Amino acid sequence: MQEIALGEICTVITDGAHYSPPTVISEGQPIASVKDMTDYGINLSSCRLISKDQFEILSESGCKPEIGDVLIAKDGSYLKKVFVVKDSADYVLLSSVGIFRPDTEKVNSYFLKYYFLNEEFRNHVTRGYVTGTALKRIVLDAFKRIKIHLPSLSEQNKIVSLIRPFDEKIRINLELIKQLEEYADVLFYKWFVDFNFPGLDEKPYRDNEGKMTELGKKVIPKGWELGILKDLGEIVGGATPSTSNPENFTKSGIPWITPKDLSLDKSVYISRGLTDITELGYKSSSTKIMPIGSVLFTSRAPIGYVAIAAEEVSTNQGFKSIVPFETVPSEFLYLLLKRLVPIIERNAGGTTFKEISTSGISKIKIIKPSELILKKFEKEVKPIFRKIKSAEKENKLLKEKRDLLIHQLVRCKP
Repeated sequence: MQEIALGEICTVITDGAHYSPPTVISEGQPIASVKDMTDYGINLSSCRLISKDQFEILSESGCKPEIGDVLIAKDGSYLKKVFVVKDSADYVLLSSVGIFRPDTEKVNSYFLKYYFLNEEFRNHVTRGYVTGTALKRIVLDAFKRIKIHLPSLSEQNKIVSLIRPFDEKIRINLELIKQLEEYADVLFYKWFVDFNFPGLDEKPYRDNEGKMTELGKKVIPKGWELGILKDLGEIVGGATPSTSNPENFTKSGIPWITPKDLSLDKSVYISRGLTDITELGYKSSSTKIMPIGSVLFTSRAPIGYVAIAAEEVSTNQGFKSIVPFETVPSEFLYLLLKRLVPIIERNAGGTTFKEISTSGISKIKIIKPSELILKKFEKEVKPIFRKIKSAEKENKLLKEKRDLLIHQLVRCKP
């Protein structure tokens, strides 16, 4: 095993564009930042679009990754997202993403990925190669000089062959979850936007001349109502116990969620965050414990992360969550809130950062379906969300096994 600098085993170590081209509304090309990264690629649906001319300029200047490149989250949640580019990229990158192009005669791209994911390596980087106070970031020039302990290429390939199957199963599960979410969203649109829920003889309601009612400027199915968000459940805020008292926090206590937890793990279901609070911390703050099925919604920094509580949880002040009333399915509320994000953002206030108040989110206008239709919808989507929950649970176990193998096989010391 040799000790060698990253700059000696990568032909390119760089990052994306250091300027942000203007956004275009349509017919543009994606530009990705760290917020668009997942564990296995770029979420193109969340990327901004830029003009084709700007895209070509940035592609030619090295901001477009190649197959086999290892991309890392460089700014903010540094090294929290690391993946190997598997397919030809149809996007360019901003400077918050680092690009590592391995010399394939010296290092396996996936071995480098697993090295970057090793907790010991992350701690080493944090201690010596991260700068900034408000926004932590990796300094790439210094990063090139980091020395890693590199086994032979044949040994790297063996290690990768043991770890990568876990990664592939996780990736396949994530694809399944994505497809299931998209299907649930299509159902929601069909039932509650097009009003083509199963009507008489199970035929699409509106397409088969189901009875409609005009209320104000809205035309809605007969028996439905116009309402506001608080008609669907209790709006619950959160709080942070005093951080000056370490006895308020623990690794195993009352689950306590922050927006950062939802940004790092964009799962549909959440049971706990990076840090729990103690009984003392709970009693000394105004945070509340919410029941299973509560729908968590981040109200600032940023607005719009949504998750369903898989266990009883509490949150910090960055949330305006909803505990749904008995007749309102959690799945319906989850899908509704995701669709309402742009409207909620427009109703938010603040100068430094946008925030929606309890009063503001409570008054967001909605169309309230009949209890019968909500019950039918719950029966339709429950199996879909059950599969999502199962796949997410399996992925959690797979990640634990993968990370254990990384710890055992990818050694940061000889």
